Amino acid sequence: MPASPAPRFLHRGPHLEVSLRGDSAESLLVTFDHWRHDKAGFTEMPGETGYSRGGHTHLHISTSANDWFLNPDMPKALLKIARFAEGFSRRAALAFSMGGFGALLVSRVVAFDRVLLVSPHATWSPDDPPHDDRYHAEVRDAAFARAASDMVHASLKMDAECVILLDSTSPFDSDHAAAAARLFTRARLVDLKGGGHPATDLLKQAGRFGLVPKALLADRIDESRIVETHYKLRAARQERPLRS
Repeated sequence: MPASPAPRFLHRGPHLEVSLRGDSAESLLVTFDHWRHDKAGFTEMPGETGYSRGGHTHLHISTSANDWFLNPDMPKALLKIARFAEGFSRRAALAFSMGGFGALLVSRVVAFDRVLLVSPHATWSPDDPPHDDRYHAEVRDAAFARAASDMVHASLKMDAECVILLDSTSPFDSDHAAAAARLFTRARLVDLKGGGHPATDLLKQAGRFGLVPKALLADRIDESRIVETHYKLRAARQERPLRS
């Protein structure tokens, strides 16, 4: 079997890496790193992904720390991402948890037509509503992080189709989702009760995570299979103890 090609890099700094896979000239999919309790530098990524093999140019943004992408590399990286994205007729973003804040940042400079956020964090700071202190933010410059966050929330709404998956039984999920939705003109909140954090955890545990990118990469975002499968899995899990 031939070796997987090495990823290309649009930006490679000490704090942020923007890697590229695939060579579609029409369809761009942007994904984002997420918070990890044991995060220590960049996570190694394969040279190919299912997205790049599926006919998309896959741009992935990695951060070396749990810093909500608010680091000295971000301004320069945003300029490069904005220029790179201009040539595509289809632009989609998929993000989870901390990565959701990264998607909010990038959506200020990239005209996405579709955005799928899963349990996004709308802010990095526990000082901001909803005062979520579950995940420590390793920001290097609090003043810079505050200014960048304020810029995101003060900017004009993005005219993209946006679906936000959340678990209303998970602390803070609903408040974060509502705050993120206010940044888009066409946002739908979809409740996957009992899904955990992120809200698609139940799907992932059952090997059905593929429904998530499939929903995003259709002609329009169709979350119906995600919702149907989630609640079937949840019902089966709730029934299981009764049968034992």
